[in-house]
Amino acid sequence: MKFLAVALLFFTHSVFAFETTRINFRINSNLDFGGRAYYNCDSVEAQAESMLEKLGAEGVSVSCRGGLDPWGGFSTEAFVSATFDAPITGALQTVEFRGFQGCHLAKEIFNGVRKSFQIMDVQGLRSCSRSSDGYRFNVSVIK
Repeated sequence: MKFLAVALLFFTHSVFAFETTRINFRINSNLDFGGRAYYNCDSVEAQAESMLEKLGAEGVSVSCRGGLDPWGGFSTEAFVSATFDAPITGALQTVEFRGFQGCHLAKEIFNGVRKSFQIMDVQGLRSCSRSSDGYRFNVSVIK
């Protein structure tokens, strides 16, 4: 009986194992087909936090600097820092990302965070002809 309790504790602990991760990445302002796009940091932080949580991250903290100047001054590319607990074991699940606009931003955030997760397959991630295009892609990830 004691062995069963220890085995059960080990199994449940290993199924939900997480690793604290800190990442930094830049939102490239160059669009796929020419032109440039800049984003305000509030939008970048909100979308990055949402994407991280959908990928299975817990304890997410995202900060952004740069981006659009709220007072109409010089705009720069947005630089993102995030700290979170990423799952390192679990079940393979398919997660869908989609929106009616924001294709470029979604793609840039995904490319910035994808190395922190055990992603097995990505389907539908494509080039964006405009930053405001809609998007839809599926990710198979262990979470």
